[in-house]
Amino acid sequence: MHQNICYNCGGEIISRGGRLVCAACGSYLPEQISGEEVSLLYSAFQKLRLADFCEAEREFDDIIRRHPRNAQAYWGRLMSRYGIKYEKDYDGRNIPTCYATSIDSVYESYDYRKAMELADAETRAVFKDHADYMERVRREWLEKASREKPYDIFISFKDSDTEELKNGREHTVDSDYLRELYFYLLKRGYRVFFSRESLEDKGGEKYEPYIYAALSTAKVMLVYGSKPEYINATWVKNEWTRYQKRIRSGEKHPDSLIVAYKGFSPKDLPLELSESGRQHLDASKPSFYSELIEIIGRIMGEINLKNESTSFEKLQINEKNNKSAHTEIKMKTPPVRKPKKRALPVFLSLFSLIIVGCIAGFIYFGSSANAFTFEKLPNGTYEVTGLQSIPSDGKLEIPSSYKGVPVTMIGNDFIGTYSQFLTAVLIPDSITGIGEYAFKSCKELTSVIIPQNVTNVGKGAFYNCSNLTKIQFNGTVEQWQAISFGTLWNTCIQEKLTVTCTDGTLPKNNNSYGEPSKGLSFVHNTDGTYSVNSIGTCTDTEIVIPSTYNGKSITGIAFNTFKNCANLTHIVIPNSVTNIDWNAFFNCKNLVSVVIPNNVTSIDDYAFSNCSSLTTIQFGGTIAQWRSISFGREWNTYTGICTII
Repeated sequence: MHQNICYNCGGEIISRGGRLVCAACGSYLPEQISGEEVSLLYSAFQKLRLADFCEAEREFDDIIRRHPRNAQAYWGRLMSRYGIKYEKDYDGRNIPTCYATSIDSVYESYDYRKAMELADAETRAVFKDHADYMERVRREWLEKASREKPYDIFISFKDSDTEELKNGREHTVDSDYLRELYFYLLKRGYRVFFSRESLEDKGGEKYEPYIYAALSTAKVMLVYGSKPEYINATWVKNEWTRYQKRIRSGEKHPDSLIVAYKGFSPKDLPLELSESGRQHLDASKPSFYSELIEIIGRIMGEINLKNESTSFEKLQINEKNNKSAHTEIKMKTPPVRKPKKRALPVFLSLFSLIIVGCIAGFIYFGSSANAFTFEKLPNGTYEVTGLQSIPSDGKLEIPSSYKGVPVTMIGNDFIGTYSQFLTAVLIPDSITGIGEYAFKSCKELTSVIIPQNVTNVGKGAFYNCSNLTKIQFNGTVEQWQAISFGTLWNTCIQEKLTVTCTDGTLPKNNNSYGEPSKGLSFVHNTDGTYSVNSIGTCTDTEIVIPSTYNGKSITGIAFNTFKNCANLTHIVIPNSVTNIDWNAFFNCKNLVSVVIPNNVTSIDDYAFSNCSSLTTIQFGGTIAQWRSISFGREWNTYTGICTII
């Protein structure tokens, strides 16, 4: 049975020197084994040739249990664990090719040693030759991997499909959808491995070392599929099974494998991904993005805390070891009498501790500039550009000076990946400007005090701070209204935001969104109001629609007004608008957020259809009001996963 096919590589078996040997890879056919072993080996190696390393390992395990002295079974299991299959070289030979590898040496593997122990002399020579090659490749991989920056998130998915290619699609729908998610995660400050983008500049090189590096360093894996067979596809399965092994070995956080499915029941997931405790997310739910970010943030936070705890434990152990060594040295010297110390009264000891604690706290806050990064501005002052750490309670005090020079600016994207941890921020009086997206997505932030010297608030500065309801401005209403606000500086919060100045409180919805966009044209409605009719060439990335035109209210957005606006990323619709017409924003592929007022009563057919990046709709009314809106057919089909706030 199968006497003419090599187990290892599937090559042709020939006779050489009285032995059956593979003409392609040089492997010898094992002698004196049972028919059952022959059949089982052929099946297991067939899985290996198909790169189904996980299933191949299981079958080799089974052979070893049944036939513990079968050298080929140990060799096959070694190749399964190191992700090796045989492929044709340029000269027609079949050589072992790595797809997974390991940090451990091939030579030190139990399977390698066992295979060498049980094999005959000719087979041992072949094993040794192939192991030398595998070890050389392994070292090259590790050397390449060591030069790669660590990743936060690894996205595992099926990128191409034969049926999709027949239909003229280069990538699967999963790949196109995840590309948007990839950029979304990048914007939130995460370093993400997404093969379609991350390997784009690796043309002409083997990708495996870079996949290995990403799998080794990623703190979270997201497995995504719109079909069960996509999640169970060979290469996708190889990735998540390798990650699972790292979880089981304690290298990864136990909850860090997240499975997202869309369009089918989680019961259809592979059994290994249905384990109790596994993180499962329905990607068709509007809340998918927010749930995913919440889970990732929790896992990353727990990993950071664990790392800090581990570092502290190591420090304690080192201190203990140092003290032990010091004691041993002192014991070799004659004892020296010291005057007996009188014990301090308990209350005095406690008082001392309180004083020391206060001093320590003072020193901590006094040296908190170490937690920030700075950049010198042309005027000689400093801009605080980012964070290196944040207090455990999330309360951040921005320093007023650096190196004795005032800090006058909070930089663009200042909060970065720490947005999920920020609960309060103290902005010093020295600050005159707040950069673009400086406090983006700080969802635990409920109130902010802005000093009166601030004259500029950049676009998106408090974007998506969904729980921010109060801003206290330490200046007058006139000074507040004189501030230069960037477009959409308070998107997703302005409907519920109250701004209090020293001489009064501004009415809600009276907080500037930025100047109305130029280039808009309007059409006269029969009731005397106006509708936005077009945007001309539509080169703007952010559009603010005014509430009036010629002294009359703007109540509608007309048919095809912003259709195919490729540059558009954000849109603010005024409270006066009641209707959004057909195709109003159709195919605005880069549109990521929309502010819809509570007066809107109808959103017509395909209004936001094919807006593949649209992830956030901020609605100014209640859930009941949202549900009462008359929605047209497919008004939001083929959008990104959209959260309605």
